[in-house]
Amino acid sequence: MLTITNKKLLLKLSIITLISLFAFGGLVFADDIDDSSGGSGENSGVNNRTKPSTLIPRVDDTKRTNIIDALQGKIDKKQEEVGNRLDERKENMEKRLEEKDTRIEEKRVELDARRKDRIKAFAERMVARFEAAVKRLEKLSTRIDSRIEKLEERGLDLSNAKLLLEEANEDIRVANAEVEKIMPLLESALGGSNPKESFESIREILNTAKELLKSAHQSLIKAVREIKASLPDKSETTTKEEEDNNSSEE
Repeated sequence: MLTITNKKLLLKLSIITLISLFAFGGLVFADDIDDSSGGSGENSGVNNRTKPSTLIPRVDDTKRTNIIDALQGKIDKKQEEVGNRLDERKENMEKRLEEKDTRIEEKRVELDARRKDRIKAFAERMVARFEAAVKRLEKLSTRIDSRIEKLEERGLDLSNAKLLLEEANEDIRVANAEVEKIMPLLESALGGSNPKESFESIREILNTAKELLKSAHQSLIKAVREIKASLPDKSETTTKEEEDNNSSEE
């Protein structure tokens, strides 16, 4: 049986052991206390002796390993989460850049389509103006030709007027042929890979047609003057051709 003193000593040792386990996590040494027998007197005067105890494996080794593994797992998980967030952020950034590029391309296509529509509308207006000019000159040429025929029936020599009329009709014909080239060439330019070159061709055609129509108009004016000069009665100078000529100049 343990004495009261030995019980108190054992209690203190237990408390110290628990404190050591929780505070330092070191090796725990426990003392086995052998009670000396005091009834026979054989070991009288000899106090209880403490023997060094065997080394007890720490309970905290496994716990520490588990904690380290748990912490490492959390670290790995955190790193994985950070990596996933970085990858997600990178993907979102790439997606935004792609969307931005798509919007820019769509805007460029839209602006290009609008630009082509404006160019086409401008060309159509120019063609309409040239076609109207051709029709006016053709109408005037027809009336001058009719006037020449009537005067020739009266025996007047209008060879110069007829020559000028032929020159005017040729200029009108060529100008009209040039104008007819514009729209097909424009369609090709708007859908082609080298629109600048095509637009230069269209500009040259417009300039050529303009000069031809001006030349035709001048020839018709001269033809009218020749008709007037051939008339014996100068009172006939006010003719329908002059009125048409004035209207065409407007």
